[in-house]
Amino acid sequence: MVDDTPLPSSSVVESPTGIRETVVVARDGQVHKTSAMEDGWQTEAFSESANRQLHDLGDLICSGGDHATASQILAADFRMGVLLPQGRRQLFSDRHLEVSEPADANEFQAALTEHSLASLLRHLRTDFDGMQELHAKFKLFRVEPQKDGVETLQYFQLVGHNATRQREQNATWRIRWTNEAKPKILEIRAEAWQDVVTSELAGKPLFSDQTQSLLGGDAAYQIALTRGIEYWRQRISNTCSVYNFGYHGIAVGDVNGDGREDLYVGETGGLPNHLFIQQPDGRLRDMAAQAGVAFLDNCRSALLIDLDNDGDQDLVCSLNTGILFLENDGAAKFQLRARIASIDQGFSLAAADFDQNGFLDVYLCNYYGASDASKLPAPVPYFDATNGGRNHLVRNWGNWQFDDATAEVGLDDDNNRFSFACAWDDFDLDGDQDLFVVNDYGPNQLYRNDQGHFANVANDIGLTDGAFGMSATFGDFDRNGYSDIYVSNMFSAAGNRITFQPQFKPQLSENDKGRFQYLAKGNSLFQNTGTGRFQDVSLASGVTMGRWSWASLFVDVNLDGWEDLCVANGFVTGADTDDL
Repeated sequence: MVDDTPLPSSSVVESPTGIRETVVVARDGQVHKTSAMEDGWQTEAFSESANRQLHDLGDLICSGGDHATASQILAADFRMGVLLPQGRRQLFSDRHLEVSEPADANEFQAALTEHSLASLLRHLRTDFDGMQELHAKFKLFRVEPQKDGVETLQYFQLVGHNATRQREQNATWRIRWTNEAKPKILEIRAEAWQDVVTSELAGKPLFSDQTQSLLGGDAAYQIALTRGIEYWRQRISNTCSVYNFGYHGIAVGDVNGDGREDLYVGETGGLPNHLFIQQPDGRLRDMAAQAGVAFLDNCRSALLIDLDNDGDQDLVCSLNTGILFLENDGAAKFQLRARIASIDQGFSLAAADFDQNGFLDVYLCNYYGASDASKLPAPVPYFDATNGGRNHLVRNWGNWQFDDATAEVGLDDDNNRFSFACAWDDFDLDGDQDLFVVNDYGPNQLYRNDQGHFANVANDIGLTDGAFGMSATFGDFDRNGYSDIYVSNMFSAAGNRITFQPQFKPQLSENDKGRFQYLAKGNSLFQNTGTGRFQDVSLASGVTMGRWSWASLFVDVNLDGWEDLCVANGFVTGADTDDL
């Protein structure tokens, strides 16, 4: 049985009792206030209480501990196993980074022994002596009621630094609790652990935020980009198509031929787009108005690519009023050469010469099936939604002539998803570019290119990834000569807790319930075996927990010849800025 009911909108507030209450606005427009306990979700009520205890324990770990509070968090007969392994195996080491794991995972299976809060804190802080600004964080993602208490699984992270290095330890803990209103910890056992030490080189970190130094002197940056979307919503009319969530992309390319990369930034409706030209000293200056590309329409995505093969970077810009193709004169002056008004609202763009005619073509992902914000559809069904927007392949014939080739080349197959992003690559090494499309609320597609015609082969070759897809990147992480695929989804602690409870959608089959559980799993890594098939190695590779992931990129960060992964994550910025 498939649940086709759209989910109602809701918000969470903290009740006076300390248990979170959910305010639900149902389809009838009525507001209903419920709590986890009243709705029969005792496990969620318990997780709230346990999280408060873990928050207090984290504070004690960082401060060194107020031992008088031990009885409020730990049971009198508290026991723990080895949480900090003595034997360690180095996984990686270079001049910037050292990564270690337990030499023998069986060390964590040692018998539990009684400990005090003082010994627990001393044990955890062993590697952090002399380090400053310790930060501890827990992420509780599973609740399992037992006959003699409750067991939870949670990620634990401890971070600190001194003058020359930063240390980060990540672990998975299984905790057994007393089952009471304010639960106490009976046992802690580690199930996984990793230590990461980042060293500074010549007094500088591996990465540092240079936004202010490079953009801070530009008025456009100070006025437009340092303020959130809520600020502008209060000052710009809705008729300008102000977009609430800030899904606005960037494009990088050398627009004036000086050998330095420049930056094009899309904006919400009512604000001009930016073209930041890099100056000889590295600073960026907005020259969008002078270049003729300061569009005021809502712009979610753009590309800087050579559309006419004259050696400079032209501009493709997806607006709410259509997709624009602009010619660069080589000195960062742009002229509109083509516009397709019927192809609009694109969330992302990617280019490749799919038909090998010598000109770059453009694929556009259109997330929504409606351009009117008041009619934006809710995904139905939630884990396999087929009421999203229609994507488009724009074919480039040369001489600034374009057409919509989507249906002609077979890309209308399964073309009604909530598509966020796409990526081109020759995954089967047959000489043409194949297309991977990442979808929210459902499975992704891999369209194999066979001499300019496409077929969706994802299910046939092991790419059955159906989650909250946000982005994808190709890279040969195992250096076998074939491109692998990494997909950014969402890791949800609440989703992992709730979907594994027996009261979650009991009317669903185990198969359909498993699809809901998969939605909360996190990111996916698919290894290209070179046999025409992929295998899911996400869990074995340890790359699922990317938080609420957006863009992802295979990139060799330390230039050692191996592809690393960079994942951008986060969502709405709130008061709790230290959430995992």
